Amino acid sequence: ALRAELDDPAQVPALPYWRMVALDEYRDGVFRTSRGLQQHERRIATTRQVTGRRPGGGPEPVWTFYYEAGVSRFLPITGEFALLRLREARALVANDRAGTLALREEPQAMFAFRIEGLDLGGGLAEPGLAAALRRAGGAAAYPATLLAVPAGAENTAVLDAIVGEITGGGTLTAAEFAERAVGWLERRHRYSMRSTVPAGGEDVLVRWLRSTAPGHCELFAGGSALLARRAGFPVRIVTGFKGGAWNAFEQYYMVRNSDAHAWCELYDEQGRWLR
Repeated sequence: ALRAELDDPAQVPALPYWRMVALDEYRDGVFRTSRGLQQHERRIATTRQVTGRRPGGGPEPVWTFYYEAGVSRFLPITGEFALLRLREARALVANDRAGTLALREEPQAMFAFRIEGLDLGGGLAEPGLAAALRRAGGAAAYPATLLAVPAGAENTAVLDAIVGEITGGGTLTAAEFAERAVGWLERRHRYSMRSTVPAGGEDVLVRWLRSTAPGHCELFAGGSALLARRAGFPVRIVTGFKGGAWNAFEQYYMVRNSDAHAWCELYDEQGRWLR
């Protein structure tokens, strides 16, 4: 899928998460990007340079990406950055709410770009989201989609029971809830690329949560999202790539399509998205 080189091998991250697409709306067992979130897309005229929100000149290494054609028009970025330079001028689409950056058109050949000041910890700030959620009230559109769970008494009963197990009836911070929810899922489900969701009247993800069936990353991420939302935390699903094979001799990550992954970002009390 891509090759990622960095100019300072001493700063090789242990396990980078190459985030690409953010999904906020959950309906009929599928997460997707809602029309409301898409409305925050901002078109950038053909350019070779994009300035990010992080200050430049920091200690982070400079990354150079060689991206294969046919993978996606969304660029793999771990978090906020200072400066992005494309080898060839391209028209882009940015979405500051989703934290994504994409080419206007899917590339037909391999292309390259360079990033300075890349936050490898996945840091993404959105200080205005809490106020926007309060204004949204009970609306169904974005950003209320970040809190939406499947309707119905059966779904609510299962989610509330599990959230009660996770919190013990107490009030937790976003980080505390995330840690406990991950622990609950690890004890309940094992990881597997093959999974059979049991039958039942509830939503498909709710049925998987109440079972002990194994699951792949999409089930773990989706189940985590519904639990956190029911506990009152805004959550989105992010898809992209996890890790890759580090070539210590030539100093680059080789990221394959088999490294594709899905995970959660949970909005915390400091106005930041927690991976």
